[in-house]
Amino acid sequence: MRTRISILMTAGVIIFGASFSDAYAGENASDAPQTLGRASGKKPCSPLPISVLMTSGITIQIDYLQLQTCISGGQTFSSRVDTRITEETAVDAKVIHFDFIDFTIDYKVDETVVESYVTLEKLWSQLLGLPLVVAPGAAPPLRQPCQTFQTCMADWAFRISEANRGVDRATHFSDKPALTDNEIKQIKTSSNNLRNNVGKAVEDALNRTLMFRPTNVEESDTFDRVMLRHTQLMTRIDAYVALANLTKNGEIHHIGKKKAGTIVSLTLTPKSQNHSQSDPIATAEYFVHSRLPVTFHVGYGYSYLKDVQFEKVRALAMDDLFTKVRDKNSTNALAAFLSFGRTIRSGSFGYYATIGTDFDKPGTRLYTGGSIQFLRRMFVTLGATSTVNQTSIDSNKLVEQVGNALKARELFTTVGSTRNWGPFVGISFGVF
Repeated sequence: MRTRISILMTAGVIIFGASFSDAYAGENASDAPQTLGRASGKKPCSPLPISVLMTSGITIQIDYLQLQTCISGGQTFSSRVDTRITEETAVDAKVIHFDFIDFTIDYKVDETVVESYVTLEKLWSQLLGLPLVVAPGAAPPLRQPCQTFQTCMADWAFRISEANRGVDRATHFSDKPALTDNEIKQIKTSSNNLRNNVGKAVEDALNRTLMFRPTNVEESDTFDRVMLRHTQLMTRIDAYVALANLTKNGEIHHIGKKKAGTIVSLTLTPKSQNHSQSDPIATAEYFVHSRLPVTFHVGYGYSYLKDVQFEKVRALAMDDLFTKVRDKNSTNALAAFLSFGRTIRSGSFGYYATIGTDFDKPGTRLYTGGSIQFLRRMFVTLGATSTVNQTSIDSNKLVEQVGNALKARELFTTVGSTRNWGPFVGISFGVF
């Protein structure tokens, strides 16, 4: 999976390498493209090569010409989509300024599920009572009407050869996948000429030939061979026209709807006619939010909750013996929180009801409480946490040899479990 969730913990600060910027900035729908992401570095790329079109769903538009311009110029940009996308949103990807005549695109969609988000989203759903070219040239001038079957067929075959050469020139337009507006206009002109002039001239030559009949078997066989070339030519012209329209209008790749809590990474790899990979490779990433108006934040949770764990060490007289391997009076862990509430002052501050769980092991601990948001992306959460701890019931002192000495250690014959509650405080950051 190409999505990176690199978590760095230094001096109590948690930095998420894949945090999405201001995920709710794209809620105002518009027919015009919306610029995505934030260019970073000393040379920000403008306009950005990735944008969003608000249609019946959401269309992520990738401009290959601008992508190539940004990369060749050493300019930086973000491939992350900041517009809020929910599990009920159908997503498409549209590629423009791309040479579909000489290249194809290999689409790859990767998905990474954030399990802690999925767990917390299910809890909120239950709490809220919701269900889970070079132009081929102008057509040759019309020749004088032929007078015999042989001369008409010869003219027809010659026009087919001329048309094939025109298609050959048109289908080897560029050695790079990105095209300018002017180059796209040239392809459009070639397409119209091949369809309306060259192709029509060959069809007219066929119709003039059909006004006569072959006089022998050899002429009939020759007609069949030329007719086969005619059919192949028309197939080539139709294919070129289709690819030219795709180049002019852009190609749409359907991604569809994804489940909440999923990070979707789209990779577009251009490939030439010999199937070799070409540059540049385009990527776009987005996070699928819940249909509920909840905010996801991840951080560090500290609680006054005992953390006890036992481990089986041996069996004695058909009974298991356990030793205590962890006994702490407090716990701290990386935690994920999902909050329901409201923001004030244009989203810079807010207050929420919050539930949470361990990020790495969802369900191990449950956090409940209230959160205060400040500086747009930072959260402080206070509340209670609960977990199931192991408890010992019976214990015995066992003397055993450790090295060259005898040593006594406490072993337990019966271990149970109990649910404990305790206060906690959390500091976290909005990531999506």
